[in-house]
Amino acid sequence: MRLSSRIMTLILGIILGVVLTVGGVALGGYMLVSGEGTMGKIDDKVEFVEFDEEIRNQSLLQYGSAAIETVSKINEVPIGELEDALGIDVLSSKISEFTGVSEETIKDSKIGDLGTTMGNSLTVNNLSDKFGLEFPDSIPLFNDEEFKSKPVSEAFSGIDDETLDKFISITYDADVEKDPTLVASSPILQKLGTTKISELSNSMDGVIDSTKIGEIIDVETEGPNKSSAVLIYLKDVEIQGLNQAIKDMTIGDAIGDTTSAHIVVQRFAGLTLDQMANNDDVKTIIEDLALGEVITITDADEPILVALKDTKVGNLNDRVKELTLKDVFKEYDVGVLSLISPDTLIPNISKEFSSVVANASLYTLHQIGLFNFNEKALADFGGNQILYQEYLQKVRNSAPDNVVKAFASGSFDAIKTNYIHVKLSANADDHTAFVGMNIVKCVDIDTIAQTDTSGNYVITKDVLNTIVANGTSPYQAPVLLLDAGVKISLNGNGGEENDFDSVFSVIATSMDSLVTFGATPINIVNSIGGHMFFMGNTAGTANFNFKQVKSSSTSPAVDNISLSII
Repeated sequence: MRLSSRIMTLILGIILGVVLTVGGVALGGYMLVSGEGTMGKIDDKVEFVEFDEEIRNQSLLQYGSAAIETVSKINEVPIGELEDALGIDVLSSKISEFTGVSEETIKDSKIGDLGTTMGNSLTVNNLSDKFGLEFPDSIPLFNDEEFKSKPVSEAFSGIDDETLDKFISITYDADVEKDPTLVASSPILQKLGTTKISELSNSMDGVIDSTKIGEIIDVETEGPNKSSAVLIYLKDVEIQGLNQAIKDMTIGDAIGDTTSAHIVVQRFAGLTLDQMANNDDVKTIIEDLALGEVITITDADEPILVALKDTKVGNLNDRVKELTLKDVFKEYDVGVLSLISPDTLIPNISKEFSSVVANASLYTLHQIGLFNFNEKALADFGGNQILYQEYLQKVRNSAPDNVVKAFASGSFDAIKTNYIHVKLSANADDHTAFVGMNIVKCVDIDTIAQTDTSGNYVITKDVLNTIVANGTSPYQAPVLLLDAGVKISLNGNGGEENDFDSVFSVIATSMDSLVTFGATPINIVNSIGGHMFFMGNTAGTANFNFKQVKSSSTSPAVDNISLSII
C-alpha cells in the first residue's frame, strides 16, 4: 500500500505539474480531459517523463483512466509496464543500480514478486559489493568464487549441503603429501571435514563413535618416540568400543613385549585388568610359580634357596617340612651341626641334636668347642703307654650321658676301658693273664673272621661288631688284645660310607701278633668320635678318614677322632 500511495502521489504530481505548465486551470482542465495528444504535450514539457507513441497520442483522461487501472493492479503488473504507464524508467534503473540486478530482470518482475526476483537474481558478490557486507576471510566458503557467483536464494538455501571444511580451514593428509610444509589438522577434524552441515548434528555421534584412537592421537609404533604399549594396543579401537577394549586388555597388551620382563609379569601377561582384581586368579598364578621364578637363585646362594628353587610357591609349606639339614645349611658338617646326619629333616633337628650331643664323645664336643678339658701328659703316668692310652680312652671316648650317670651313681665303672682278648681257637691260653686289665671277654678269631692271601684275619665292620657283641658300648671304644700269632688286616672299602661304626683300638705286643694297614683309606666318619690307638707290631701306613669338624666357619677343620700309633 505504501508503494501504491507513492506512485499515486507521483502521478498526481505529474498531472499537477503539467496543468501548471500549460497554464490556466479551466483551460488546462478542458485540454487535459478531452484533448487528444495531450499526453504528448506533457511529455514534451516534462524532462524526466518520456511516454511511448501510443501514450503520447492519448488524452489526459484516457491516460488517467489507464494509469488508475494500472495502479489498482500494481502488485500484478511488471515494473516495466508500470514504468511505461508512468513514462519513466527511474524505478528499474535505480533498483538495478542499487542492487546490481539487471534492469531487464527488474522490469520483468512484478512489484509483488520483487523480493523473490531479488533473491533469485542478486548474487552473493552483489550482496557484498552493493550492500557493503563483508564476509570473514577465515571461512573458506566465502572465498569460493563459485559460491559467491550464485544468487543469494540459491547460495544460502543450499548451505546445509555444504561440508564442514567449507566453514573451517582443514588441512588433510593428502594436502600435506603434496606440500610437506603444511601441518595436517587433527584426524577427527579431517574425518568430519567432508560431512555436510545438514548431517553434522545427526552424524556427529556416529562419526565420533567410529573414530579410532589413532585418528585422535598420534601413535608411534616404532622408533625412539614409540608410544606406550597401551596406546599402541588401542590405536585401531573405535571410540564406541573403547570401554570393552579396555576390559579385554591384558597386562601383556598394556606392557607390550614381555619377553625380557620378569617371569611373574610374563605369567600375569594373559590376565585382564578385571582378572587382576580377582584374588583367585592372581593367587592361582602366584602359587603356580616356582620360587626360582620369583627370585633369582644360583648355586652360590644359601642352600635352603637352592633346595626350594624348583618348588612352587603354593607348595612351599609342605616342601619346607621335607627339607633336610644339608638343604638348609651350607656348612652342615661344621661345628655342632656335624653331630647329626645331614639327611635329618628340619623339624627333627632339635630332637636329633639333643640326642646326639648327649651321646657324642667328649673329644668330639671338645673339637667343636662345646666342651673343654685339660688332659694329663704321658709323663704323668711315668711314661707308661698302656696306662696313658687307657686314660685317653676314658676321657676322650666317654659320652656326657655316661659321665652324668656315673657321677649320679657314684661309680665310674661306666666309663672304664673294656679290653677284649682275641685269640686263636688252637691256643688254649685263657684271659687270666689279663684279669688285672679288666678283660670283658675272650673270642676265637678263626671262628668269626676270614683270612686274606697273606693269612691275616680281615677285620671288617661286621667282624668287629661280632667281636664286641654283648661286650661293650661303642662309646666305650673296645681295645682288642691280640694273642700270640694273631695277625689281622684292616682295609677300607673305597666307598663313602663308614668302614667301621665306632672307634676301636688294638694292642699287638704278643709274639708274632700283627696289625696290617691296607692301602685303601679306612672311613670312620660317624658323629660320635673319640680316641683310638694301635700299639705294638704294625705293618703298612695307618690311613684313616675321620669326620671333619670345626668350632666356626673360619677356624680350620679338625678330626673328631684322635689317633695314636705306638
